[in-house]
Amino acid sequence: MNEQDMRELITDGILLLDEQAEENGEETKNYDISTFAEAMVLTQDEGLVIRMNDGSEFYITIKQTREAN
Repeated sequence: MNEQDMRELITDGILLLDEQAEENGEETKNYDISTFAEAMVLTQDEGLVIRMNDGSEFYITIKQTREAN
């Protein structure tokens, strides 16, 4: 697994939580999620930008610190 694989795994998990909330009749999609590359963040790191509808914004940087054996 590499940094891109982990980013995709995290993104898929967030989307799955949204689907489950929707099935339970809860409010969903109060955010926009994009990769650092899509958001044109000036970094070579892998990561996600999460922009909430209330205007708050979060950066999640994904850094691999150890490779598989």
